[in-house]
Amino acid sequence: FSVPGGVLVQTSTHLVAVGQDCQELWKTPAPEQPLSGGPVDIEGTWVLASRDGRLWKIDPDSGRVLATYDAMQGVAAPPTSRGSDLLLGSDEGAVLTVPLSDFEEQ
Repeated sequence: FSVPGGVLVQTSTHLVAVGQDCQELWKTPAPEQPLSGGPVDIEGTWVLASRDGRLWKIDPDSGRVLATYDAMQGVAAPPTSRGSDLLLGSDEGAVLTVPLSDFEEQ
């Protein structure tokens, strides 16, 4: 996925941020399922969603997981920011609203 300053790659075990100079910037354990799309920048953090409905807020500078959320159903597309909420398209055809305040801090 294209991100400011480089790319974000999901391997079978890690998320890896790679800079424009092709050097690894950071590595963090990956979600068990494929991501539904690239990260969404919200107030300086990245929000990622996996296809099984798990969401992560991560620090884009270090890869540290800051908070998580389980939508309890599959997600078909990356989240969209709407004020203090995220909108998610579920794989069941619903649009889910997730308040950012519902994320569990890590």
